[in-house]
Amino acid sequence: VISLIPTHKIDSNGQSTPIEVVPESGSIDLQVGEGLHFRTGVITDRNNNPVPDGTLVDFFRYYPLEGLSLEPLQAETTDGIAEIVIIKERDTPLQVRASSNLAVESVTFNIGPGIVDTPTPTPTLTPTITPTPSATASPTPSPTPVPTFSPTPQATATPFISAAATPPLPDNPVIMMDLVYSILGSLLIAVIAFTLGGDWFPLEERVRSALVPVATGLVGYIFYTIVARAFPSAEYVQILIQQNATGHWVAPLFSILFAVVGVIVWHLKPGRLFWKQS
Repeated sequence: VISLIPTHKIDSNGQSTPIEVVPESGSIDLQVGEGLHFRTGVITDRNNNPVPDGTLVDFFRYYPLEGLSLEPLQAETTDGIAEIVIIKERDTPLQVRASSNLAVESVTFNIGPGIVDTPTPTPTLTPTITPTPSATASPTPSPTPVPTFSPTPQATATPFISAAATPPLPDNPVIMMDLVYSILGSLLIAVIAFTLGGDWFPLEERVRSALVPVATGLVGYIFYTIVARAFPSAEYVQILIQQNATGHWVAPLFSILFAVVGVIVWHLKPGRLFWKQS
């Protein structure tokens, strides 16, 4: 598992402040425009060997309260370690995790304010400087302790957006908001069908024509849900799931299309509209 260690806090003016100890909560609060400098632990492959220098590591950013996944950032490893700066862009909790083709995914690091359920954070060890003691006159010379210095962080490579990396999919392809929008879209088609049938059908037939889009619209919503859950690895299905998670319009669109098709098929039945007997 790739560990994420915040080493510096960066304010909105670009000033960097070292982080001595990570809070026990495993989360650091930031304002919009502030950021954290992250350093991974030594990344190893499945054979427990450090990955080669230049291995790409993807850093994913996810705002769980909004269901919003941003494009991943990338950094290259040196001696098995990758470093990157993550800037908080929205005023809601942010989750950061790392992934590499040669290693498994990392634990998730929370950036607040806000509470998001995460696994127990991995404790962070901060190197300390051992001061050199003053020389003391002594008949027997003693060796002078060698001071231990903290490693100087290396310059962070400029992150760039990877077109090949795929943001993580939400746990549920649909939520209650999608169902509400789907029902509203189906009711809209039902009202249109009921209104337009006033010149050709009695009241009983107009009510039936309004019930058809409601039923077929729900069928469209169920159809999208089944496809999204059954084929999440398909490329086009992943695109639909991501679009619906950010805009909540894909599931309602399926409902509206099924509702329109249902109304058209109902009116095409002989004796109703085009072949209506005089």
